Amino acid sequence: MESQRPPASTTSPATASRSPGSNDVALLAAVFDAATEAFLIADDERRYVAANASACVLLGRTLAELLSMRVDDLATPADRQWVDQAWAAFLAEGSQAGPMEIVRSDGAVRHVEYRAKARIAPGLHLSQLTDVTGRVHRERQLEAELAARVEARYTEAFDALTYPVVVMCPVRNDADELIDEEIVYANPSGRRQIMGGDQSDPAGRRIRTDFPHFAERQALRQRVLETGEPYRSVMTIPGGPSPASG
Repeated sequence: MESQRPPASTTSPATASRSPGSNDVALLAAVFDAATEAFLIADDERRYVAANASACVLLGRTLAELLSMRVDDLATPADRQWVDQAWAAFLAEGSQAGPMEIVRSDGAVRHVEYRAKARIAPGLHLSQLTDVTGRVHRERQLEAELAARVEARYTEAFDALTYPVVVMCPVRNDADELIDEEIVYANPSGRRQIMGGDQSDPAGRRIRTDFPHFAERQALRQRVLETGEPYRSVMTIPGGPSPASG
């Protein structure tokens, strides 16, 4: 007798799917709220429609407060002008990630890394925020300490030189025109050339405004470098013993 076999199934247990039930929804809601990372869900108008407890703690706001806010409200004032552009790119690309700054209810700025996924459901978009403020502050402190050590070593080397070293940064007006140069550093020889008998530190002062004699000499040297023409000049240094030729 031919054995009876059950009819072949069009789906296997591994590929079969089922519609989510109330238990599934409750489970997802529990996972969402218990997550240690901050999660927020916004609609197409950038209004928040859901947030977990970690998001409330990170942002210093109650759930009711967050649900009355938009994505724009968490951005710093300097970043709000870019929200429209960033949101359009996010919807077009479908996902987005990177660093950003957010503003807490007390006005404090927190540094976060965010990961966002568009359209997790029709018209709904998920964002995950990780607070990295402590790490950013440590990195900036290390960078400042390194810069200070490098500056100290360069300063020590420049101070030992017998010829003038003067570091200046440009000062520009609203039209981006150069109007002056501010002294950042001058070694002892540079101070003598700029200040004459006064050996106080000229850092922070402006060349054209405070030391026109030095500005004229710098302009003359620049013309020589550009044209190659020989020159001879006499410059009187305020407080100096005698005119200096060059």
